[in-house]
Amino acid sequence: MTQADRITDRTIISGLIKRIKEQRALLTVSLPNTKQTFNSAILDIDEALTYLILDELTPQRGHEKLMEQGMLNARAVVQGVETRFSTSLEQAETESGIWLYRVRFPTEVSYLQRRSSFRIPVGESSGVRAQLAKTEQQPFEVRVVDLSETGLGVELRAYAQLQRGELLACSLFLPNRKPISCKFEVRYTQILSQPERHRVGGRLVELASGHRKTIARTVTDLQRDLIRKLGRNTT
Repeated sequence: MTQADRITDRTIISGLIKRIKEQRALLTVSLPNTKQTFNSAILDIDEALTYLILDELTPQRGHEKLMEQGMLNARAVVQGVETRFSTSLEQAETESGIWLYRVRFPTEVSYLQRRSSFRIPVGESSGVRAQLAKTEQQPFEVRVVDLSETGLGVELRAYAQLQRGELLACSLFLPNRKPISCKFEVRYTQILSQPERHRVGGRLVELASGHRKTIARTVTDLQRDLIRKLGRNTT
């Protein structure tokens, strides 16, 4: 199931656009009357929120078509969230042999999430906690870094020595809701730059009836808080 939020608040739009820029996310660009898609990136955002600077479209045919059409549709995905917007070309100029485009700041964006896979970033102040446990061992606390209705991303110490495919007991603690007991299936592990820290991603399995909906409601609450925060940070 896909849910789209239509956002017209300029401060919230600015927060979303800045996030795309800061994450150096690829823009997938489509042009009127052209089936092919092209790549670009957001290079700069006007402080007065009147225009954006985009990188040269690739392949080269994209630049030629943009000069003809003057309109574009852009799509970016950051942390599983898809943001779409349309805009028009104001000016094109070259810098060190690279074309740069000044386009109008979008007045509306579509903010899309796929509920079965969308993961919301989780801060330490969110109240979301988790404990994992190997068979017949004491549970250990992990720091939750992202959450979806079907999975978790966590950070933990290297000594846990988790392997892909391993199944752990999981206790998930959500703000203002009863604890959830389920299983955590390890899907990937990554060594972080900090000493003796691992990032681990996994799937939540053996969820009791209703628990998935409870987690989904928490994800929605956290997403709304994030959108409000993005708006406050640009005021």
